[in-house]
Amino acid sequence: MAMRADQLPPILIGVAVAAAIGLGLMVTGGPGTGRMEKRNARRLADLAALGDYVICLADAADHRLPEALTRSDACRQDTPFEDPFTGAPYRYERASDTSFRLCAGFERPALIPDAQMNEGRFERPSGCLIYRYPRP
Repeated sequence: MAMRADQLPPILIGVAVAAAIGLGLMVTGGPGTGRMEKRNARRLADLAALGDYVICLADAADHRLPEALTRSDACRQDTPFEDPFTGAPYRYERASDTSFRLCAGFERPALIPDAQMNEGRFERPSGCLIYRYPRP
């Protein structure tokens, strides 16, 4: 059965629409990428809150950064210590007397925009925010 000439334009339009949708999903990543970006944004927000918590601990301890993260009555008790999506604990590393790192398991950290870095410097390969204390 031969195709009639009037059937070709709707078929071509359908193919073009399908290709445009496919290309759009490739560029934006689709809904899965949007969910991943929201999870990463939450992790960054948690690390920012945890950074404030560490600074609170240091302020309460004669301006000395803690060796390890522990709960303290001197600082907010609702600060997240673990990733809400994986349950993995956020990592704290005291780098020196004046700096520390807070790390999380980010999904595709290369896609995290610089504008979301808060007050720390982000190391994409390690998933760590680097903070200085006291803040300049």
